[in-house]
Amino acid sequence: MRKAIVILGMHRSGTSMVSGILHRMGFDLGKHLWENDFANAKGYFENSQIGTFNDYLLELLHVNWHDTLLLPEYWWMDEKISNQIDHFEAIIKDEFAASSFLLLKDPRISILLPFYLLAFNKLHIRPSFILNFRDPFTVALSLKKRNNLAISKSLILWMDHTLKSELYTRDQNRIFIHYDQILANPFLFLEMIFHHFKLEYNPTQIQKSQIIDFVDTKLRHNSVLNARESSMSFIEAQSLYDHLCTLNGKSTNCHETVKFDKIGAAFYQKFKFFQGIDVAFEALLQIETINGIRKTVLIPIHLGYMQLNFTVECEAPVTTIILNPCNQKTGLILHTLLITDNQNEKCEIHPYSTNADWSDNAGTLVFESETPEITYFLSPPKRLDKIVFSLTYTVFAGTTHRYGIHERNHHIMKLTKDRMECQEGIRTEKQNFEAIYAQMKEQEVECKNTIESLCQSIKKIEEFKGLEISKIKILLAEKEKEVLGILQSYTWKTGKLIMFPIMSVCQLYNSIFKSKTDKKKC
Repeated sequence: MRKAIVILGMHRSGTSMVSGILHRMGFDLGKHLWENDFANAKGYFENSQIGTFNDYLLELLHVNWHDTLLLPEYWWMDEKISNQIDHFEAIIKDEFAASSFLLLKDPRISILLPFYLLAFNKLHIRPSFILNFRDPFTVALSLKKRNNLAISKSLILWMDHTLKSELYTRDQNRIFIHYDQILANPFLFLEMIFHHFKLEYNPTQIQKSQIIDFVDTKLRHNSVLNARESSMSFIEAQSLYDHLCTLNGKSTNCHETVKFDKIGAAFYQKFKFFQGIDVAFEALLQIETINGIRKTVLIPIHLGYMQLNFTVECEAPVTTIILNPCNQKTGLILHTLLITDNQNEKCEIHPYSTNADWSDNAGTLVFESETPEITYFLSPPKRLDKIVFSLTYTVFAGTTHRYGIHERNHHIMKLTKDRMECQEGIRTEKQNFEAIYAQMKEQEVECKNTIESLCQSIKKIEEFKGLEISKIKILLAEKEKEVLGILQSYTWKTGKLIMFPIMSVCQLYNSIFKSKTDKKKC
């Protein structure tokens, strides 16, 4: 089974120095490390692949490193997160190859630790934890200098990182280490670490020399006194820091964890209060009757599957049912709505309207509004007895549909791209339509010209046919006179009346017309 030392702590708490010292003692940080920069001149001593992966996990949770307090409950059980263990395993294999003792360091792990514990268990890695802490007011000033974060914001983040790393490692092999002690005596720090984790401590002279050169008391960029003067009102941060100082170089017992719980409960309760997030979540049902009377019913709610059972005490027929599924932002899956009238007849109806920001055909509704609402109209109005909603609450408060900064930028870019593509598509379709319309106009003119030409041709044909017929009639008349003249002459000369078949005018007409047609064909 592989082993790992995992360094936990808030950003700017000295985790890079701890990692750098242990790296000089031979612990493996992997193949790819972040390069040093102005904020960390001596280096971060942090695996860049692990760091990128942690940012990806935070993006999946719609948060970033400086916005971690409103994570959904049991977020690590979400399939999209738990499915990333294989990805993490691939990074470990690629970065650490056959190394039997890993060194992992990234302040984000303090927040993402539940995922890491699942991954360590699956990958048969036995972790030990160093909980590195530093005066929170000094951390806040350092973050002010590096990221221009407000002092109060940094103190809140320090509380969150520290409390979560302590909570998640209670049943693990761990030790608390103060940043100032490492600066004062790095070798005493190493002795404590090696002794606590039952490792052989035998540094070489070269290693000692490297550590002396690496640890620099000038790394204390900000004075504690100035930092405390910047924010004297944050009592919880001072209480937590004082409690941590009593645990320097130690683990914890039950009594000490109880104190962590009290500090944490006070901190998160105040945070939710000032964020406008209720500690208790409730659903509100409003019923409007035909005579304009509105009645309301409150029911406590919790995460997971629930049936909200409301007894309707209205004699008048109900016209409208309004469900406020939560008193905060929420995400839920609405399965069914079952209504029982006063005749004990049951019927199911579906939402008529909702202010959900996102929904799908499976009944999922995501509300970014502080007053989520689903409205039903009964037509005709009915006297009701009971109303039962079957639903599953997935998230409460500010954890519904949040975007991390990279995801938000990506989302905006995608919307902009889609809008531009849509506009381009409209322009193309308009051009195509205009081209087709112009072609149709041309064809219309051609058709009109063709029709006029055909009309003229038909007229000429009719004139030609009329002319031929008149000529034929003249010929027939002449032939008829000629035949009659011959008959009359013969009778006069012989005195005999000779009867012989004489073609009728019609037959003669047909004969002449046929002969003329045949000649034309020839």
